[in-house]
Amino acid sequence: MERKGVRLSVFKPIAQPRAGGDAPDQTTAIVRANSNLPAAEPLKMSHVESLLSSNQKDVLMEEIIANYHASTQDAEVVLVEGLVPTRKHQFAQSLNFEIAKNPER
Repeated sequence: MERKGVRLSVFKPIAQPRAGGDAPDQTTAIVRANSNLPAAEPLKMSHVESLLSSNQKDVLMEEIIANYHASTQDAEVVLVEGLVPTRKHQFAQSLNFEIAKNPER
């Protein structure tokens, strides 16, 4: 798509490093190293877990939507990568659904 002149952007709302913790997100690092596509810095998992455990999902969604708008404003097509459900991140599937419902609120 990039070679065809389509303005593409990759948006990963929340970092999910393989090593766990707040290590750099692998997808974001790969996109930045191998393309000219804009890739916003995803929210750290510790921040997301803190907001969710404090019952502040609305604040989290506002942050995700603000980051989405800031990093994709010039894009014609946006590829959004969600979270992989794991035992540690059991909220991933429902959060992916919330993000996918309407990223342009």
